[in-house]
Amino acid sequence: MRKLKFLKKICIRPKTQPTNINFHVTYAVNSVITQILFAKKFDKYGPIFPKLAKSVHDLIAVFADQRFMLVGLPFRLSFRVLPWGSEVEEGRAFLKKFASDIIEDHVRTFDPNNLRDYVDSYLYERKNLEEKGELEQSSFTMERLLAISMNMTMEGTDSVGETICSLLTEAAKHPEEQKKKAFIQELFRIAQAFNNTTHYCNFEETTIQGFRIPKRSIIVGNLWSINNDPELFPNPSKFDPNRYLGENLKVMDPIPSAWVKETA
Repeated sequence: MRKLKFLKKICIRPKTQPTNINFHVTYAVNSVITQILFAKKFDKYGPIFPKLAKSVHDLIAVFADQRFMLVGLPFRLSFRVLPWGSEVEEGRAFLKKFASDIIEDHVRTFDPNNLRDYVDSYLYERKNLEEKGELEQSSFTMERLLAISMNMTMEGTDSVGETICSLLTEAAKHPEEQKKKAFIQELFRIAQAFNNTTHYCNFEETTIQGFRIPKRSIIVGNLWSINNDPELFPNPSKFDPNRYLGENLKVMDPIPSAWVKETA
């Protein structure tokens, strides 16, 4: 609640006092995810958070533009030869060390009778599997714990922060619409922070609407094309919450349920 009050105070500052709300929003959401994962909170202007925020921002930026279309060897080579590669790699190394150090500290101080956070819960499950002789066959590896910690920190810091800022910025453009039904639905449609989904892969060959998708294909969903499809949303560039309302003013869902889950 304190974080929300602080963010509100920043947003209603006079126009003569501009501020970067992205930094403050990112700090607010990072404080939540690091508390859940690691039972830790970092000072906003201390030695950890500013560098962590920049690191995850640089990493997320790779997955939000055309660089994301590089896969496998070309993607790895791009880090070595392109000018942005060293900065992104430095950010990844910092994030990895950040998560590794916290996990190592949790391993040293682990108490099965006092689970502090997600990492402790993960270690507790490993302990139970080890006692049953099932650890080696399980997916609860330390490598996976590190990957989860890095991914959750990255996504829970920059992706969420960018999305919130995008929504707030768009909402500020339409004060007259804010009390209307379906305002939130239209806001999420037109103010999406990312145009594509992450990479997905199918383990078995399948067919969707007549299209054959071979086994182990790389699949990327184009969220922008869905949210700007004129067949679903006439005049898609217009901000219009009324497009979701039926004759009885009940909120309708113009998108098939399968796509709703994906865009969510």
